[in-house]
Parts: sequence; structure tokens; C-alpha cells
Amino acid sequence: MQNLNSSSETARLVRRQKAGGSLPILAPAGTLRLSEVIGQACWAAFPFVWVLLMKIQGGRFSYPFLSATIMWIVVGIILVSPIISVILYVGGIWKTIKTSVARFSAVVFWLYWPMWRLVAVIVAISIASNLGDQLWYNHFQLYEEYYRLQAYDNVDAYKVSGTRLQDAGLVQFNTSTGVDRSKAGCIINGHTYCVAPIVSGGAVKPGVTQTSTGVQDLFMAGIDCCNCPVTDFHCGDWHDASGKVGGMRLLNTENTRMFQLAAEKWMTTYDKALAHSVFFEWANEPILAWKGLCSSGFQLALLYCTFGVLGSFLVMVILNALMRLMREFQIAAPIDEHPPMLPGLTLGRDLKRDFIPHEYQNYLGQKEPQYEEDAKFVVL
Repeated sequence: MQNLNSSSETARLVRRQKAGGSLPILAPAGTLRLSEVIGQACWAAFPFVWVLLMKIQGGRFSYPFLSATIMWIVVGIILVSPIISVILYVGGIWKTIKTSVARFSAVVFWLYWPMWRLVAVIVAISIASNLGDQLWYNHFQLYEEYYRLQAYDNVDAYKVSGTRLQDAGLVQFNTSTGVDRSKAGCIINGHTYCVAPIVSGGAVKPGVTQTSTGVQDLFMAGIDCCNCPVTDFHCGDWHDASGKVGGMRLLNTENTRMFQLAAEKWMTTYDKALAHSVFFEWANEPILAWKGLCSSGFQLALLYCTFGVLGSFLVMVILNALMRLMREFQIAAPIDEHPPMLPGLTLGRDLKRDFIPHEYQNYLGQKEPQYEEDAKFVVL
């Protein structure tokens, strides 16, 4: 028989906790139950979803500073508990080392979940921030910028020059307008920057005026979608056989500068005049392409959020399995079942209570069977 009276270490610790109270659970210890694994996964999943959604919401366009401030305040609040957990456990282990002996296995046991939870939260925030920026710059920011520019329909390239389209975002040309892919221009600067003229009739005539203004400054443009010297301009909807010609204004300033150099080179080759060049991404249904920026962005955001949540859970499952393995090989084990000697916390002037983690009680409960309150002995 084994005596399970109040003199046992387990009963003493549990009774001491109930009498003196304790802080809330800061981090679990040992091998976790399913509910605890889900709880730890939420610590990474929530900031991942929060940061991603804040990076792509429309308020970022009009109020970038306010949007970023709100996002990082919430992130800071989320990080408080994981950081405090690590600091307290490191402090407790350091106190244990100063007053007695702390085995490596005990350090691993008590620091495992606090440390990994903090790492998981930081990694989740970092990945979500990068993915959110990609979605913003490639989808949602462009959507907002085109929304604030003008959309023009049935534009005649013979009558309309780049000067009149300086506020254009989306343009649908009339049926008499075409793109001469056989007489395009290009320049190489790391990437190949390609331009093809948008002209009335669809064919460039060198040295001949083909517009009412005498300038030719409307171009389809793209990067790394032609050979240089140009023999095959295949940027955007060049393969569309619908007969429509449309475009979405290219808004990247650095790329526009390179397209301008390619247009000037084209001008000297075909003896044309330029004024205020405007460059378009070839999209024969520009309105649909514009709406597609938003819809495809939301689809990717939903996909990222799903993978972020499921990925957080999978990572915690793997970490839990690793803890179980380390427990079996005694790589992670508490010191004689004593938690780190964390310092007492003074609340008010006279009230002082020791920090005895709830998770340690849970850990002991996992190891010992539950008995009725009046049970005194058990036959082994």
C-alpha cells in the first residue's frame, strides 16, 4: 500500500495553491491534451489572420498611418502574455540555478511551450505581414488607385492623345484602333521593357502622321514579354481574337520611366513624335480585369487565412509530438516534480502569494489517478 495522505508532495502543492491563489496560466507544460493544443494554435492563428486582414483592408489606402497604428497596437497586446511568460520562466529557472541545481532536461521541460509559443506568434506575424503586403501592392492598392482614376470608353486613337488621357485608369478603345505588334520597341535594363504602339488602323507607317495631333504616345507595355530587338510582342491580351482593344494604365513610376526610354527609342526608329506618353497593360476587358483584382485578392486572402489557421494547428501538433518524444527519452523532465522557484508576487502591502502555475497542477493530475475526497490508501 502507498499512503496518499496530506503529507504527499502533490497534495501539499495543490493545497498551497488553493489557499494562496495563483496567477492565471501563463503557459502549459509537458504533453498537451487536444484542447490545449488548439489553445496554443490560436495564439499564432489569431495574429496571423489579424495582420493579414489589416494589411489588405481599404482604410490602408486613405489612412495608412492610423491603419498601421491600430494593427501594431493589437499585435503588441497579443505579444504581452508570451513575452511575460518567457521572462518569468527564465527568471524562475535562473533563481533555481542560483539556489540549487537545474538539469538541462528541466530547463527544456519548463521553457519548451513558453518559448515555442513566442516564436510561433512572431513567425506568424512576420509571414502574415509579408503576404499581406504582396496582396496589397499586387491587388488591393491597384484596385483602389484605378477606382480613383477615370474610365474611358470608345476612345479613338486618331483623335485622342496621351495629353487627354493623363487622368485615365481604364480605357476601352474603339473598333478602328489596333496594336501593331510587329513594330514594337524595347530596352533592356536587367529586365526587358517592351512597348507596342496603339494606332488607328492597327498598323504603324514610319514617318507618316497617323493622329490629329501629330504625336503618337499611346502604348501597350509589359516586362519580359518580347525579344529585343522586338520580333514578338506578346504582353497582356495580345492573343485575344475578340477584336476589342483595351488597357489598364500602368502606375508603377519606376517601370514607367523605363517604358518611356523604350518609347523614345521607338520614336527615333519609326520617325514619330512623342508628347505625354501613356502606357497600358493590354486588357481587352479592363473593367472586368479591374474587378478581378479585388476578387482574386480576396480569394488569395481566404486561402492564406485557411492555411494560416490549419498550419498553426499542425505546427502545435508536431511540437506536442516532439515533447512526448523528449519525455520518453528523458530529454525533457521536471526536477523531482518541482516547478521553477518563481519569485513571490506582492499584491498590496501585506498580501503575498507564491507563483505556483496551474499547469503544474494539471501536469500532476495527468500523472496520478483521481480519488474520492475520503480516499486514504490505495493497494498497489
